[in-house]
Amino acid sequence: HIRVYETFSGLRLLIANTDLDAASEQSAALMEEFNVDPLYSRLCSKQNCYRARLTPKSWRMKMQRIRNVWPPEELSDEKRKKMEKWHEKYKEKSASYAVCRFIERIGKVDVASDIVSLIEYHDKLTGADSNLPLA
Repeated sequence: HIRVYETFSGLRLLIANTDLDAASEQSAALMEEFNVDPLYSRLCSKQNCYRARLTPKSWRMKMQRIRNVWPPEELSDEKRKKMEKWHEKYKEKSASYAVCRFIERIGKVDVASDIVSLIEYHDKLTGADSNLPLA
C-alpha cells in the first residue's frame, strides 16, 4: 500500500508493499514520474537506499544553521560545547514541529509486521499524526 504525507514543501509517499531497489531503472522512472527532487533521486540511486527526514530542518524553525564536523573528535572543546548547546536548543525547539502529516493510505493494507513497525516508528518520530506546524 501507499501512505501519503504532507511535508513543508510537498508530499512524501511511503510505498510499503514492494521491494523496489533504490538503484534500479524502475525506481528512477517512478521518481521521474512523480517529479521527485533530483538531488534526492541521485542520492537514493548512488547509495542504493531510500531516505526520509525524521527531524525538522533547523532553518524552518528560524534557527541559525550550524556546520557539522565529522568525525566529532576533530572538534575543539570550544566548538564541541557550541555544538552541544546548539543541539540542546534544536531538540527543545523541534518538539514543537512535525516533519510531515499523514494524509491517507491508498491500496491494500496487508504488509509485513516489520514494515508496520517501521511505519509506526517513522510516524512517531516525524509527528505525522500531530497537528504541529511543519518544518
